[in-house]
Amino acid sequence: MAFILNILWFIFGGGLLAWILWILLGCLLYITVIGIPFGFAHFRLASVCFAPLGKKPVSK
Repeated sequence: MAFILNILWFIFGGGLLAWILWILLGCLLYITVIGIPFGFAHFRLASVCFAPLGKKPVSK
């Protein structure tokens, strides 16, 4: 069920646009040394935009 809802989110819910923007911003931040940690965080946010449903929060 989560797979189907993730596909619907990606196509109709704006997930594709959000995923592309987070990836592009992450690539731009990798240009500077100071921006690398922020770029890495942008890639993690892009993975959440790609498939947000069905994931469980994990305490570190």
